[in-house]
Amino acid sequence: AELDRNRSYVFVSNHTSYLDVPAIISVADHPLRFIAKQELTYIPLFGWAARRVGHVFIDRKDRRGATKAIRDRFARGLRGASLFFFAEGTRAVGDELLPFKKGAAVAALETGLECVPIAVAGARAVLKPKGFALFRPGPVAVVFGAPIPARGYALDRRDQLVAAQRSAVENALQSARGLLSSVTAPAG
Repeated sequence: AELDRNRSYVFVSNHTSYLDVPAIISVADHPLRFIAKQELTYIPLFGWAARRVGHVFIDRKDRRGATKAIRDRFARGLRGASLFFFAEGTRAVGDELLPFKKGAAVAALETGLECVPIAVAGARAVLKPKGFALFRPGPVAVVFGAPIPARGYALDRRDQLVAAQRSAVENALQSARGLLSSVTAPAG
């Protein structure tokens, strides 16, 4: 999808591996600020540096605190950056999308920003989602879908926007898997 580099968006993606973040950053032509679990702040240097550049860390068990942290980030201004949500809230260990959390939809509705669906495929095969494993060589596909306007949805019906986000990520995921199968298909 063609995105305006001078606008902010709410990016929403599936999550399968620790490799998702570098894969997305490597192809995103847009400055991103990730919404991430607070446990990542305990990684030496990483947590400090990530906070300094404006990433938002939340306690996933504290919904009100998480909402406040995200609202505070918007209040400080995005300065051309966009917020990025792994909508499933955790890494999926299977091929199916997990249920989406509502945070990305609420952020889009409260700010009027468009949602950009993203799908990553292949990262799980390169780096397993749970536990410690070495990298295994392989292709990773990242597909950006068309932006979803927040207008037309209401905060009290945010589940409709969540469903639209999930559907758009699912469609992008099918495209990403198609790209992978074309890369990994034996030459005929």
